[in-house]
Amino acid sequence: MASKQTTDGVLIPLSKDIQFSHFVSSILPLLKFSFPRVTLFHVVEAPVTSSLDPDDLNGILEDFEKIVKPIAASLEQQGYSVEVKTAVARSISSAIIEESVSNGYAIIFMLKRRKTGLRGLISKSITHQVVERSKIPVISVLV
Repeated sequence: MASKQTTDGVLIPLSKDIQFSHFVSSILPLLKFSFPRVTLFHVVEAPVTSSLDPDDLNGILEDFEKIVKPIAASLEQQGYSVEVKTAVARSISSAIIEESVSNGYAIIFMLKRRKTGLRGLISKSITHQVVERSKIPVISVLV
């Protein structure tokens, strides 16, 4: 697959539990930096023992589409060209990196939540993994 080399786009990975109000208050003010193309990207992490076939995950993907529609509509009303993409992968961070490389985005915006407890102390967040491996700038916004 040939890589698109236009760097006018923003990749915004979203989790299934994103709240519209968090998105609007955190990301929209940052988009005023003149990025005409926005891709809202959701990755469903599939355990090693399960299939990577998206047809097996229709319910999960349909739930995400219901959540992301108001976000996409809000962006389109503001004049952005919006694309919604979903992927099924073993690693969420790897899928985000692959998407960013294969479609020539200028920047990645990520919403980040604080990890709590022991897990927060010993494991790297998805955002941290993306920041370490990305060749393009990553802006992380704590919500």
